[in-house]
Amino acid sequence: MPAAFAAALHEAGRTTSRESNRFALSHVQVRGDTGDVVASDGVTAYWRTGFPLPFPDTVLVPAVPLFGAAAWAKAATVGVGRAKDHLVVRAGPWTAFLTIDALGRFPDVAAVVPRALTPTTLDLDPRDAILLAEGLPALPGSRDDKRPVTLDLAPGRLAVVRGRDDASGDTAELVLPQSNVTNGPSRVAVNRAFLLRAVALGCSTIRVVGEGQPVVACGDGLTWMAANLPPDAIVAAAAPVVAVGPPNPHPRPASENRSPMTLPAPNGPARDPADPGDALAEAEALRSLLFEATQAASRLVAMLKARKKEQRALASVDSSLKSLNLGP
Repeated sequence: MPAAFAAALHEAGRTTSRESNRFALSHVQVRGDTGDVVASDGVTAYWRTGFPLPFPDTVLVPAVPLFGAAAWAKAATVGVGRAKDHLVVRAGPWTAFLTIDALGRFPDVAAVVPRALTPTTLDLDPRDAILLAEGLPALPGSRDDKRPVTLDLAPGRLAVVRGRDDASGDTAELVLPQSNVTNGPSRVAVNRAFLLRAVALGCSTIRVVGEGQPVVACGDGLTWMAANLPPDAIVAAAAPVVAVGPPNPHPRPASENRSPMTLPAPNGPARDPADPGDALAEAEALRSLLFEATQAASRLVAMLKARKKEQRALASVDSSLKSLNLGP
């Protein structure tokens, strides 16, 4: 089994809820027949496919932080087995026995993925992914409970990610000059943590369908999605705007109303916006963001190194051909 299976268990575990209610959202679903690893907290969902699992049934196992440890990350391969009451995962000297929850229910995440034929699609260039990883945390609105940003997408125009601080009215935007948009236009608000993690996971495509539908980011065998924020979180372009990156001279389409997608309701009581929150939870959120930024930087550095290596190889071939003095 490729080591990516352990990484998928780790990422799925990060997507679970701390509590379970109607659904076992504190657990990770592993589907033996389709080779899927799935998790959801009721607002976001992680779905990784393509693993050749040695059993046909579907199991629910607890989310544990174990698979994020360095020993698992360094493993070239992992062993996976299904015992009567456990999913067994092994890497080197480490073996994890994950107790199977035979009674828990799990939402049908696949059914929530939009099936529209022509979604508004952002093909994210690696250079713009770097821009997002660096610029998203600094956009206005980062202290808001939902940390909203607006995706402003239209074919023939530069893609824009915009933020606003409701207290001061300050607005700023990231312009993505290297990326391409097809279909649309669409304008939707999401939590910026969704976009940060999409970059960290290596997603290269972001799709927006419409009202009541989740925003979906896709990578190699991966679907990562999140509910829209309410329409009043959408920020339209308005002067003065502080542009981060190349300016976009094109006007923006009129705001489109959107509603949250239908996923299982988040667990626990609603948070009072005036409540400063739990310091431990804030620290954990900060640690998560730093981890995502580090992962994104590592992936993007690897992409750039590979591109530079290709350029050197082409230059070497060109130099060798010139040395042959081939002429008419």
